[in-house]
Amino acid sequence: MKKHFLLWILLFASVFCSYAQSYQPFPTGPSTWEVARCFSFYQSGWYDKYTFTMDGTDTLNNGELFKKVFITNHHLPGTVHDTIYPKEFFGGLRESNKRVFIYQVWASVDTSVQMVYDFNNTNVGDTIYTNVLSGNPNLLGHLVTETDSVLVGSNYHKRLHLQYIHNSYYSEYWIEGIGSSWGLPFASFWSVTDNSYDLTCFYENQNLKYENPSPAFSFCQPPQPDIACEIVSNVSNQNEEKGSFFKMYPNPTTNDLSFEINDFGNKELSLNIYNNIGILVLSKTITQDQFKISLENLKSGVYIVEIRSNELTESKRLVIQK
Repeated sequence: MKKHFLLWILLFASVFCSYAQSYQPFPTGPSTWEVARCFSFYQSGWYDKYTFTMDGTDTLNNGELFKKVFITNHHLPGTVHDTIYPKEFFGGLRESNKRVFIYQVWASVDTSVQMVYDFNNTNVGDTIYTNVLSGNPNLLGHLVTETDSVLVGSNYHKRLHLQYIHNSYYSEYWIEGIGSSWGLPFASFWSVTDNSYDLTCFYENQNLKYENPSPAFSFCQPPQPDIACEIVSNVSNQNEEKGSFFKMYPNPTTNDLSFEINDFGNKELSLNIYNNIGILVLSKTITQDQFKISLENLKSGVYIVEIRSNELTESKRLVIQK
């Protein structure tokens, strides 16, 4: 009996590890990346924002299919110089065997196809070589110094912490299915989004999937600008899906969150909230079917709310916008 039990444990562990390490590909449907920057010669609060959008349509380049990518520049939002420029065709994106290829025709000195991400050999100590979208024919080496995972929507995606092997000053991280912390087409060095930009928000089908919890904005005049995600997530406030164990609202929220538990009875329930890297940030025992909690100690970002009983567990995505 013990041998059978041990085999079941080993089988479960094997399946869990396989699931946890499964690769998360880049999207092929409607998706949006927002990046922003500010410089020391801007006044406090000034910044630029670029939005990169895929609408799911295809384009051909040398006989290969790419997903069309468009760019929109929002210049100095919230100032007297506030300008939103028209959406323009940026280029194309294609993924093959965990490698991502991009070509750009917008403000580029090199319109050829370049490999900008490679998610093979991504263990600590590995070196990843990619092209540069700046006309430089040389490959850039990125040393993997650390790996972890972050929550993207309801799935965990592997994250690589990288440092350039030729210049230790430059470091970034890549997230499977999203790209660089410096933006989708950053592509190593001196691309459209260089190291003065930071990825702020990522969406699929207009739904906010990932919000960067700590953009550097390293060239800003203090204090750093409060740059909110512009696309509103398609999360219903109170019209939860039929058969749901609980309702929570409003979502997105600022400081308070209300709950309604269906068929409460005499269940023993617990409430847990996890941040985007899976760390428990709030825990509470539920003693009534309607209640409200304060989120004043939690920062803006994407969280997972879990309510657990003896019979079942249900989780929902929560967006906090302050």
